[in-house]
Amino acid sequence: MFKPRNPDVRWYQFVDHYNFDREVVSVALNYFSRYILKQQSSNPLTPEKLQRAAMTSMFLAIKVHAVCEEGLAETRARALSRLAYGHFDAREILDMELDMLQTLDWRLNPPTMHQFAMGYSQLHPIGSRDANLTDYLYEITRYQMELAIFFPELMMNYKPAVLAYAGMLRAEEELDPRLLTTEMRERFLSLQPILNMDPSHVEEAKAALENLIPQVPDVAQFETIKVGEPCPALTVRARRDGSVSPTAAADI
Repeated sequence: MFKPRNPDVRWYQFVDHYNFDREVVSVALNYFSRYILKQQSSNPLTPEKLQRAAMTSMFLAIKVHAVCEEGLAETRARALSRLAYGHFDAREILDMELDMLQTLDWRLNPPTMHQFAMGYSQLHPIGSRDANLTDYLYEITRYQMELAIFFPELMMNYKPAVLAYAGMLRAEEELDPRLLTTEMRERFLSLQPILNMDPSHVEEAKAALENLIPQVPDVAQFETIKVGEPCPALTVRARRDGSVSPTAAADI
């Protein structure tokens, strides 16, 4: 069952159970963080209200963003029912939802690290050589971003756009230089001034990712997982669309 507390791996377990896209967790965390930041400036929140805010953040993210392949309406209804069961009265959740919507000025479509990862992969020059390698860069960047939300030192110090870009630079390092040429690397690096990024800040974010998430699947592991065979070095999850996701914080 979903536990209404600060984000941890159980948020992923909950959305995995209902086959929702894991990006819902990033959206819920965005709602939760923005709401807490605005509320704490005026009224300190009690532990009970923090729990209710965490649950309502996931409740709202599922309602607005959850996508699943079959029986969407029924699956979403079951998830929302399970989310609230035994924790809070329905009216308490609805009251908190309205308060959260007003506090967030009804801004419910934040840019996520997953979206940035997708955008960068589409801009990466390696796509002209091999679409499978583009998939690898995206999925391994996404892998890192799914774990990054559990590290406050990453989320508080780097913007989502910077973390996703740094994660893709790190994913590049797993590719054979014969496939990812120096010219391709330099072309991708040339995007930094266009994206208004400080190269030193990006390198700092990359080093932080390497320190906190020391392992990522390499290309061989990625291909193994894509065809549904077990990966010897890392416990990863083969998503319904064939992409790769961490199953737990213990994966790192």
